[in-house]
Amino acid sequence: MRGTNNRIYQRQVNNDNWSTLTNGRLYADMTSPNLRTWDSDPAAVNSPDGSTKLLAAARQNNMYVGRFANNAWSGWQNLGGPTGNATVCSAPALAQNSVEARLFALGCNGNLYERLRPNAANATWSECSLVAGPPTGTGIFGMVATAGTAGEFEVFATSTNKRLWQLTSTNGVWSGWTQRATGLTTSRPAVAASTVGDGGGRLNVFYRSNSTPYSQVMWMARISDTSWTSPVAISGQYSTLAADMCSVTRMDVIGTMYDGFNNPRGLWHKNWFNP
Repeated sequence: MRGTNNRIYQRQVNNDNWSTLTNGRLYADMTSPNLRTWDSDPAAVNSPDGSTKLLAAARQNNMYVGRFANNAWSGWQNLGGPTGNATVCSAPALAQNSVEARLFALGCNGNLYERLRPNAANATWSECSLVAGPPTGTGIFGMVATAGTAGEFEVFATSTNKRLWQLTSTNGVWSGWTQRATGLTTSRPAVAASTVGDGGGRLNVFYRSNSTPYSQVMWMARISDTSWTSPVAISGQYSTLAADMCSVTRMDVIGTMYDGFNNPRGLWHKNWFNP
């Protein structure tokens, strides 16, 4: 997470026991002291087998990635910004499946870009390439959320007209934008994908609605390749969301909670079994 001092901190969980907030053990300190403050929230992803972790953040229109393997973090790698005259206008997003990792960035020109990294010890990131422009007649609000499933990558975004949209990459070919939720959204989405047990076909998507008097978290799930549940409200009023699915039997959601007066009330965690 990013603190109000724009540094990146961590907490660890083991058997539902959370560590204290790490003070001074900053991923931002993995290398040069010039890289201790950041312009965006971090993105993190764990490989399906748990052997590799990736961390990404944006600074001065450049995307930086750190990699954890063999019980050690690498230094930050500067991947630059999107191609052409585009600059980074959001936090990054990361996704990984059994084949490769992908890093996504939203350009200030409204386009979505990606870089690819195969799951190999000495692999390097590809050049930045265009994924898609925004949905027709809209722009993309904030950062996108992503997930890697068996043979696919999924991207979800909230458009400037407050709708939830999805892109899918199957065998390296991207679909067009598809609108998913019919209600209005007021936040970037969060998405969690199962990686074992059902072929990786299940997705769980979270977003904030514009329900009053607070912003209510909505949850919808893809239970097959084409079938989606209707969005339902879950308890809690959150400002930001993160989601992770440890297996097909458990899902964890983390968010910054706000009270009825819009005052922050800390970081909260919720989990489900058999979601």
